[in-house]
Amino acid sequence: MVTKGPDGYLGNLTGMQAKALQDLKMEALKRSRETWKYDISQFDDFDYLRFLRARKFDLVKTLEMFDKYIHWRIDFGVDNIFVRFTFATALGLQVPGEAERQDCISARLPQD
Repeated sequence: MVTKGPDGYLGNLTGMQAKALQDLKMEALKRSRETWKYDISQFDDFDYLRFLRARKFDLVKTLEMFDKYIHWRIDFGVDNIFVRFTFATALGLQVPGEAERQDCISARLPQD
């Protein structure tokens, strides 16, 4: 006996849910070129369905949520985290040659 997964997941979509997925993908592609100037090729059907399920397949609310998500990624540079990341800066360590002077209350003093 083959069991089906819950509704709203890939492989078990109703007609309305499948149409909402297609509409979201088309609108996201359009906005990525015109409004966001952001490459959305990293997102797949699983990602889009996660947003659709969160808003009960209401396309207007889903697009609003996805729009805010993309703007958050752009504003905080999420896609560049690994480019900028170093353990020293993440942990606040002093790197040789970049040691800072501090006064008696550990306030940073300007370099001479």
